[in-house]
Amino acid sequence: MAGTLTFHASDAQRQIARYRSLVQVTAALARLVRTDDLLRAMHEQVRLMFDTPITLLARCTPGGGWHCLTLEGDNVSEQHIPPRPDGLLERVLLGTLRLENDLPAYLERERLGVIRLHYRSDLPHTLSWMGVPLHAGEVRGVLSVQSYALHAFTPEDLEFLELLAVHLSIALENAALHERVDQEAHTDPLTGLWNRR
Repeated sequence: MAGTLTFHASDAQRQIARYRSLVQVTAALARLVRTDDLLRAMHEQVRLMFDTPITLLARCTPGGGWHCLTLEGDNVSEQHIPPRPDGLLERVLLGTLRLENDLPAYLERERLGVIRLHYRSDLPHTLSWMGVPLHAGEVRGVLSVQSYALHAFTPEDLEFLELLAVHLSIALENAALHERVDQEAHTDPLTGLWNRR
């Protein structure tokens, strides 16, 4: 009985620590008004929150592809990829994929191929994968956290990633609004040229 109580107490402490981390992440995101700064800060915060080597933020582009910002190890890469009719990112938006703790087995079972966005031969392949949708006004995308270990994530991890995605969506919407207002304040509405203000 005492062992059970200890387990519950440590579990509660871990939950409280994660909620504190979420509050800190939200506060950090709320202070940033430029989308690029926001995206880079988000990567750092997610890595701290989940202790994982890979985070990916993919935003839908007007042409139907994806603008991807990936942090793997200490390397940040930015790439544009074309849409795939049955890719992992598309499955997240469709609601058919959120958490997969044995990605190679999933890919084999589903007969899928994946694109590694930032390839370095000295890094292992992703074995566990989580992805959640982002909906921020006109911005649609996917936030993904990945690990080189099998069975790295829990349903609780997925819940926290979903909570983080809600806050990130709001921060992205605010940043886009700030950038649009800034653009409108500095340009002439008829010519598009910089105005005297």
